[in-house]
Amino acid sequence: MPKRAFLVLAVLAVLAGTAACEKTAPELITAGPLQFSPFTWQGGIPADYGHLVAVTSSEAHPGWAQLWFERSDSTIVTVFVNFQDGNVRDKVLELPRS
Repeated sequence: MPKRAFLVLAVLAVLAGTAACEKTAPELITAGPLQFSPFTWQGGIPADYGHLVAVTSSEAHPGWAQLWFERSDSTIVTVFVNFQDGNVRDKVLELPRS
């Protein structure tokens, strides 16, 4: 009988311990505002943006695609292209890497 009482108490202790737990929100890293640079179309995307590494799109912005480039210094440059009307946004996003 004492083993059974100990088992019941152990289970109740575990349940009480987990009931008191609450999920914490993940810590957000805030390094500062992202830097946008002006972009002027001059017949193409500048070669100094580096190699194209990815193309993405978002349901939040239908008709737009993001072209992700990596410069030789590892900076990520994002160019925003509207593939429905053929326009390019007048700003690019630059994400420096250390």
